[in-house]
Amino acid sequence: MVQGQGGTEVQVEGILKYSKELKRGPNSEIRTKDFFERAFINGNKGDIVTRKVIQTDGAPAAIGPYSQGIVAAPWLFVSGQLGIQPETGELVSSDFALQARQALENLLQIVLAAGYHSGQIVAVDVFVTDLNNFVAFNSIYAEYFSKHRPARAVVEVSRLPKDACVEIKCIAYNPGTSSI
Repeated sequence: MVQGQGGTEVQVEGILKYSKELKRGPNSEIRTKDFFERAFINGNKGDIVTRKVIQTDGAPAAIGPYSQGIVAAPWLFVSGQLGIQPETGELVSSDFALQARQALENLLQIVLAAGYHSGQIVAVDVFVTDLNNFVAFNSIYAEYFSKHRPARAVVEVSRLPKDACVEIKCIAYNPGTSSI
């Protein structure tokens, strides 16, 4: 159990359980930071898990106020990756297939930099600007995840940063990692 604002107790299971009671303070101010700090629980010990920022030159630098990835052991959360070349900071091409491959490469570089591997990826979220590319994406995705198939969602969005065609993020789990 986690003690929230005003004495509200919230059972935290798995990664995170959202609670509106925890999110708002006594004067209705947003308390998101407090919520996340209290909600990352390490097993039944009740300890707050230390978070480690993952930064690698093998993937493009973040283009906003966020990290490439965060380890909250045993979990790894990788931010959305575009088809950007790490060396130039620019999209690899306007071509969907080239962007998708580069986005997957960037994602895997962050996974590896965190000390995880592709077989530990448990969920992948994909955002595309044209769902007509779904079949093409499946073909490319199968090159990277042929035997190991994480849970996945593909959704169409109206626009992505840098006018990219595709953005990919993931969550990985390493049961052998209990702390950072």
